[in-house]
Amino acid sequence: MVYKMIKALANFHGDYKAIDEVVLNSNTLEASSKVSFGDVKKGGVFHTHPAFIDGLTQSGGFTMNCNDSADLDVEVFINHGWESFQLFEEICAEKQYMTYTQMKEGKDNMWIGDIAVFEGDNVVASFRGIVVSCKIEGLI
Repeated sequence: MVYKMIKALANFHGDYKAIDEVVLNSNTLEASSKVSFGDVKKGGVFHTHPAFIDGLTQSGGFTMNCNDSADLDVEVFINHGWESFQLFEEICAEKQYMTYTQMKEGKDNMWIGDIAVFEGDNVVASFRGIVVSCKIEGLI
């Protein structure tokens, strides 16, 4: 559903549609999502497949673009990356992961948050300082 909501902004390749479910709290800008990579095409030489990294971080942008007060005709939020990224376990296509994020307002139309990635009760990855910026109508 989230991919349909933002289709006017971005058309995600099938390999990059990893979020299966999202629970979003529009008031607190928090989101929890189920993420899986079974449809990602295998191949390439990577430490961690780029589609895995993208899928695990998408909830930051979706939190900002899909919340109840978002007006995509007026503003959109674009992911600019993160301050730090740590893997504690290998990310595998055969596993399902849960992510948790909360975004908070920063300076100059920037929003910042952290994303924790879980497999069951274990934290398997952490993205600190996910940065998304607001692009205002006419600047897009």
